[in-house]
Amino acid sequence: GSLPGISAKYYDLPGVLWNLYFTKQGGVIHGTYWHDKFGQPWSNGCVNVDTDHAEKLYQWADLGTPVIVRD
Repeated sequence: GSLPGISAKYYDLPGVLWNLYFTKQGGVIHGTYWHDKFGQPWSNGCVNVDTDHAEKLYQWADLGTPVIVRD
């Protein structure tokens, strides 16, 4: 879905791995298999991470771990 206040674009990407939700509206740190443009503007509000790093973050982070996203 879309992220209110960030993007009105609707999306549905099946098979997205290692989802770490950090907002109630659906902001997610997740594995990304459809591009390799990390460090460049690419997302519609989520934090895209290569799947290997996303898995490590998912295994490391406990529920409630604070997340700070900087532009």
